[in-house]
Amino acid sequence: LEWRRQKREVTLICEMLSVYRRPILITGYLWLWTLQRNICLAHNNGEGLLWTSSGGGWRAMFACSAYANVFGQLGLFNETGSSFDAISTTSGGSWFSSQFFFSEKYYSAYVDGTPESLGEFTQEWLEAYASSQEGINASDCGPELRDICELASTFPIKYLVVDFFDFLPLMFHFDFSWPNLVYAMFQNCSSNYGDPGFVDRVASSENKIPQLKGTDLHLHTSLVPNMRDKEANTITYMTKDLSTSGASYTVPLPQDWVVKDDMDGWYNGGEDQDIFPGGLIFPASDSFVGSDAYKNFPVFPPKSTDGVFTTPAGNMTGQVKSEGMVPPFGGTPTTIQIATASSSTVGYLSEELPSYFAQYFSVLLFGIEEGGMSSDKKLKVQAMLHEFQNLVWKKGLLANMATCSAWTDPDPKDMPECKEDNAWFIDGGFTDGPSTALTLSSYQKANGIDGKVKLILTNENNLSNNMNNIIQYFETSWNGGISPGGFVWAPGAGDSPQAGPWQSQQIFEEYQDEETIMAALQPIEGTSLTMAVLNATTIDNPAFGVQAGQKVSVALLNINSEVPTFLVYDKIIKAYTPALVELVETIAGSQDLQDRLRAFLEPSIKEETTTVLDQSTSLGRKLSFHVGFCVLIFLRGIFSLLV
Repeated sequence: LEWRRQKREVTLICEMLSVYRRPILITGYLWLWTLQRNICLAHNNGEGLLWTSSGGGWRAMFACSAYANVFGQLGLFNETGSSFDAISTTSGGSWFSSQFFFSEKYYSAYVDGTPESLGEFTQEWLEAYASSQEGINASDCGPELRDICELASTFPIKYLVVDFFDFLPLMFHFDFSWPNLVYAMFQNCSSNYGDPGFVDRVASSENKIPQLKGTDLHLHTSLVPNMRDKEANTITYMTKDLSTSGASYTVPLPQDWVVKDDMDGWYNGGEDQDIFPGGLIFPASDSFVGSDAYKNFPVFPPKSTDGVFTTPAGNMTGQVKSEGMVPPFGGTPTTIQIATASSSTVGYLSEELPSYFAQYFSVLLFGIEEGGMSSDKKLKVQAMLHEFQNLVWKKGLLANMATCSAWTDPDPKDMPECKEDNAWFIDGGFTDGPSTALTLSSYQKANGIDGKVKLILTNENNLSNNMNNIIQYFETSWNGGISPGGFVWAPGAGDSPQAGPWQSQQIFEEYQDEETIMAALQPIEGTSLTMAVLNATTIDNPAFGVQAGQKVSVALLNINSEVPTFLVYDKIIKAYTPALVELVETIAGSQDLQDRLRAFLEPSIKEETTTVLDQSTSLGRKLSFHVGFCVLIFLRGIFSLLV
């Protein structure tokens, strides 16, 4: 901000003086270049700056967009580059970042806009999205699932199974394909804001917009541990070591698609492990419930003997090596392909992911068992869920609720089937909700662990959510005794457990729980937001590649919104549009938020480096010299005119 102000003043002076001596103008711009370079890069004088974000559907996308405007007002985004070393998103947050990094129209609308113009853009975006779902019959699951959906509609809404079946009519409209839904959404919306080519654009370093030079993009997703090839009637179980029978993964694996200035590729935090592990191939059974497909894999509630690795049941018929895995999405994903992979939040419904499919339904079945139903109704619901599992397993109805790596054409309407050497992706929130661990790991590998890191973590939470997705990074009551990266079936951010187990994301040595986090959060005046600053020290977490001993200062921002995560069906989208418009305008227009963030960021300039202040003092001396020099030439010019 300071260099912009001085740029205007010095440019005006130099343009006046250039009438007499052109070298004065050159001197002025040389000084401006030096001033801009020192002020804009001051933050990373030995200190990293990261922005990581949680998911949260459309709530997350628009909150992140509004934060981008705030960061622009603070000077962290400008026409010459970004001050962030890396930005990481998952799920709905990746809907933001895929547009922000690869569409100049979207970037400009939010970074350069006013709160009012942001509100108008948000309104128009949501109207275009709603138009992609007009006329959907919200009570029709399709002929093959109609009887089961009608039966589910008779149960009380407190049961998770009701939410699950309410979603199926929407997916029936999109041919039971999450990629179809996401593609239709972005096709309508990007065309509406003047960038119709966005849906076909490759998410590569060549296509990253120049305004974000210097900032790595991490799009976080989760690689499922096993997958069925329906045509071959086999299951490939991904394994850490093909020569060891008990090394097949029981949990999804974290994966980031990373786009830098000069390269792009997959990152999973490992030094010696393959990005996509190979797998052991076993025959698949004709029916699902009670089969070998998920036998020996942990289900809910977990047992003390459960772990990250297991031995699949049955007789192995083959294997596929890591180098034999087909590169996902033809080598480099499009913006829509990676945004879809990052946000496949209902991927657990895909019967092509045997162990995860079983794990999610074990959570539903446990809820029914403990939910206070009569014995007769309990048996009826359990039988219905088993019937559903066997039906979709036999017909392959919900395969594309997850994202198959065999998807190569930008438009997913002719989605190919996944084979034994393909992979499946589900929502990044199933391995790391706020997408922080791999991003910090990647930063450490590039920069070491000696310097401090400042991390802005935007948590796009619903007002009813707890803090479990933040607490998971620390030692807490439910991960005590579990090694970082070890097996854990964590509690969710709502009332129920996570859909499946994962590897512990603990990356900080300090202790935090719900009470300490809530006590640290302070309200942002005039908004629903709260903010806390947490100081932490990293520990070793081999599952994510995080190294111990780095000091990290975390600015945690919660939005505490009443907007639900799922905004589907046009009537529901339109109903919550005013709330999202208000959210964007409120965040972008908050002076208190800017002041809090400035206070968080400025000490990194003042205390971390007196060199920066010394540079500013030195710049002042240089400025005095330049001005004195300009005045001398100016006086000489006047004198020559008078003579």
